[in-house]
Amino acid sequence: MKRIFLMVMVMGLVAGSTAFAEDGWRDYRADRRDVRSDVIDRRADWRDMQHDQGAIAHDYAELRHDYAVGNYRAAAQERQEIAARERDLHRDQRDAWSDTRDIRHDRRDMYRDRRGW
Repeated sequence: MKRIFLMVMVMGLVAGSTAFAEDGWRDYRADRRDVRSDVIDRRADWRDMQHDQGAIAHDYAELRHDYAVGNYRAAAQERQEIAARERDLHRDQRDAWSDTRDIRHDRRDMYRDRRGW
């Protein structure tokens, strides 16, 4: 009985080691989920960038109004708001670029994994 149990364990170990050596346990669904989540994140970044651009345009309109009225203290505050929103816009652009690069690399890796490279 011990001998049979030992032989079954050895055969399982050999079968498992060849499966791992051939990368037979790779989960392609996890790779697709990774790409999908990056695409969703990039879309959210694009939406946020559109919102920031609209807010910057509104702040510029308020800045022009403050200069026209002569309210320079409010104009200084608007300039600070514009600078903060432009920093946020730049941060979102870098994040979207990074997500695009991740998507491209993940898709290439998925293709190579299917081809066995």
